[in-house]
Amino acid sequence: MILSITPSRLAKLTMRTSLFLILVFLFSPPATGQVKTTTDQVVLTLDEAIQIALVSNLAIKSQRLDLDNAQALIGEGWAELFPQIDVSSSFTRNVRTVNPFAGSQAGGFFQTLGFIDWLAYNEQSRTDSDPNSNPIALVDFFERQQEGLEEAGIVLESSDNPFSVPNIYRAGVSVSQKLFDGRVIFGAKGAAKWLEPFTEAAISRQEQLLVNDVKSAFYFSLLAQQQVSVLEQSVQRADRTREELARQVTAGTTPKYQRLSAEVELANLETSFLEAQNASAASFDQLKLLLGIPADQSIRLRGDLEAELNIDFQPASIDESAVMAVQNRPDLEQARIGVELERLQLRVARSEYLPDVSAFLNMNYVGNVPDNRTSTISDPTDP
Repeated sequence: MILSITPSRLAKLTMRTSLFLILVFLFSPPATGQVKTTTDQVVLTLDEAIQIALVSNLAIKSQRLDLDNAQALIGEGWAELFPQIDVSSSFTRNVRTVNPFAGSQAGGFFQTLGFIDWLAYNEQSRTDSDPNSNPIALVDFFERQQEGLEEAGIVLESSDNPFSVPNIYRAGVSVSQKLFDGRVIFGAKGAAKWLEPFTEAAISRQEQLLVNDVKSAFYFSLLAQQQVSVLEQSVQRADRTREELARQVTAGTTPKYQRLSAEVELANLETSFLEAQNASAASFDQLKLLLGIPADQSIRLRGDLEAELNIDFQPASIDESAVMAVQNRPDLEQARIGVELERLQLRVARSEYLPDVSAFLNMNYVGNVPDNRTSTISDPTDP
């Protein structure tokens, strides 16, 4: 039978929040380099033990981490629909550019470009209507061309390849946006609807089991403690009986076998007393494990073994109990959500056959930057 917390008990737990904070302070692990002594004994009631277990139990913490993980997975699924932006940039510096026509018949082509300019100048001088313009020699043409460049402040670099630019800069931006992806849309939408309730149902079920285990361990520890107390009284009574029989045997009023029987009974009771002490210590260790408190912390339980017997139970038939269990048990709700998750998984698998629609935008810039750039401003009115 799984026991649950009633509303009245939840109210009591809320009222004991201050005491719970004190207990958490006592049970908190020591700081690095410090040794915590647990000489003080802590008194716990059943409600306080349940409250500490719900906060400190490692299984509950693991379930809550699963809930955080589920929320992170949902966010990761929706993130697939966000635009993807890629930015790239590069700079190339050519220290020396090789003439691609070197070694061929066109290897000296670029060196003959000046001759073409000279021929064009002489042809224009012969065919124009100006009588003062006459063809000139090649050396004179180059000298005049160089003088003009120097007066203009232009410096030409000699290179095997006049079309080469030593510095090249490239930059680009690429943006892609998914417009439709059935696998992502159906998966993220379904996960947001079912994954969190599935994990919350697991947490509720784990809390129910934990409350039941804490109650069982608490009352079992109380029972073991009472058994130790009863056996301790029995050992004391048997010891007094043995001493009385020993005096009677010494006085000669009682046979010796009665004293021997009393000694055997005392030895048996002492053995049972030691076994009960070990069982009580084990039950306390199990309770500490459920509560998530240090094993060396000394605790004392305060409660009544007949407390649950004083609760008024509401009679219910088998059919009513079955219907209530089907409606309220979190593990059954988790199973129902598991069916929906399987259907969602099937829908996501089928969406693999649907087309994916995405939009793309690519922007690139390529710039050729020479080493030396000279800007000359001249006045056209200046002779």
